[in-house]
Amino acid sequence: MENPNFGPPNDHFLTPTVGASLSNGWKQMWAQIGTMMGLVILFLVVSMPSAGINSKFDIETFSFPPYFWPMLLGGTLYSLLLVQPISYGYQFATLRAARGERMEVADILEAFKNYGNTVLSSIIVSVLTIVGFIFLIVPGIIVACKLYFVPLLVVDKKMSAMDAINTSWRMTDGHTFTIFALGFVSMFIFIGGMLCFLVGMVPAMAWIQTAFGSMYHAIASTTDIDHY
Repeated sequence: MENPNFGPPNDHFLTPTVGASLSNGWKQMWAQIGTMMGLVILFLVVSMPSAGINSKFDIETFSFPPYFWPMLLGGTLYSLLLVQPISYGYQFATLRAARGERMEVADILEAFKNYGNTVLSSIIVSVLTIVGFIFLIVPGIIVACKLYFVPLLVVDKKMSAMDAINTSWRMTDGHTFTIFALGFVSMFIFIGGMLCFLVGMVPAMAWIQTAFGSMYHAIASTTDIDHY
């Protein structure tokens, strides 16, 4: 049962640190656990078709069946046009939870209100991150951390793709390593969830995303985003 006494984070949770983000994420996740679990499961169900394309590649013979490329194209379009907007909406929903606001299932569709910028920003961020990884692992990690808040800026602030990319890059100044550290810790939380007979994967994902929402909220609360 969800906790009726949930509310906005304490001042302690407004500091953009790994510990504070995880603490607030944990608190706010359990405050609305029913809605939170439903949104995670819904996101996983929507994501499953695009993830299934990887099973069509025969790694032993390094070969593809003849229908692989049409399926790859279809899977890419499905991911770009549906899964990514749902992912943006899911992140927005967990941000609302991190703020102590009441989540709604309909929040997962919020990105469709800024659909063009959602799709465009997803493409640009993916390309920039891939280019970063091509130039060695570290630049790719830095780019991924610097642009991590793009989805939230596109949905929460209704920014254009380029404004969200520019703002995320600037607002993460001084916080890049902290975002990386939170991602590193989150990896172990996710692995721990998977080890719990996969059942723990759902709350692990909810906790991780709400923690990142807490990090965004903490930075945004002390940054003049509109100034960028």
